[in-house]
Amino acid sequence: MHGDPMGEQMDAEMPGEEMEVLGFGEAPGDGAVKSVPYSAKALTERTHVLGDGNRIHRTTESAVYRDGQGRFRREFTLPAGGPMNDSGKPRSFIVIRDPGAGTGFLLIPERKIARKLPARMQERRAEGRERFQEMRKKMEASGEVKTESLGTKTIAGVPAEGKRITRVIPAGKIGNEKAIEITNEVWYSKELHAVVLLKRNDPRNGSTTYQLTDIQRKEPDAKLFQVPSDYKIREGMDGRMGRFGGRGQRGGMGGRRGHRGGMGGPMGGDQRPGPDQQQPPDQNL
Repeated sequence: MHGDPMGEQMDAEMPGEEMEVLGFGEAPGDGAVKSVPYSAKALTERTHVLGDGNRIHRTTESAVYRDGQGRFRREFTLPAGGPMNDSGKPRSFIVIRDPGAGTGFLLIPERKIARKLPARMQERRAEGRERFQEMRKKMEASGEVKTESLGTKTIAGVPAEGKRITRVIPAGKIGNEKAIEITNEVWYSKELHAVVLLKRNDPRNGSTTYQLTDIQRKEPDAKLFQVPSDYKIREGMDGRMGRFGGRGQRGGMGGRRGHRGGMGGPMGGDQRPGPDQQQPPDQNL
C-alpha cells in the first residue's frame, strides 16, 4: 500500500475542532490583513456516515474578530467528547494573534491562563504551504486535481468568488479498490479578504461545511486582542493537557506525527492555512 502525503495534508485543510483550538482562522504567516476590520459568527458542521448507516454529526460554533491592524481573535467552545475534548464537559477557549508582530496566545478562561503560541508555528505553516503547492502542481499536471470556476454570488452580505476543486485518488494508490473523488467548494471574498464558505466532501471522512454569518464591518474593541491583566502567561503548550480534556494523554498539542489531535501534521507541524486569508485558498483541495 502506498502512502498519500497529499491526502494527509488535505485532511488538515478543512476547519474543525483542531483548527478552532489552534485558532487558524487568521491570515497566515505571510502578513496581516490590515484596514479590513470585521466580526462574524462561524459555524462548522461535520457529518460522517458509518458503514452500518449510522451518522455522526458534530457542530462547532465560534466568534471571529479582525481589527484594522490585522490582529485576529477567535472564541469557541468544544463540545464534550469530541476529538479535541474528552473532559466530559464543554470547554471554552480563545485564540488571539497578531500576525504582524508574530505573536499569539491561547486563552483558557476557566483557568485564567494564557499560553503563548510558539513563533516557529508560523514558519512551519509557510514551509508546509510551499511544499503543498509543489505537490499540487504535479497532481494538476497528471490530471488528478481539477479546478473549475463557480462564478460570483453574495454570501452573508458580501460578494464572493467560488471555485470547485476536485481530486481523484486513483484505484490502488492508497489500497482503495475503486477511485475516490474528493470535492472542495471554496467561496472567497476579496472585499473581506476572507473565505466565507467552504464545503468539503470526502468519502473517507464524510462532509464538512464552514460558513461565516452575521458579518459586521466595523472596528472591534481593542481589548479583544489583549491578554486580560488577571491571566497568568505560560510559555508554549502544555503536553499534559492531552487533547484539552484530561491530563497525561498522548496526542495532545505536542502529539506524535500524523495524529489528527495534535500538532504532528504531515509536514512536521500543523500546516492548515485557515479560512481567513489574504489570497484565495487554492490549496484547499
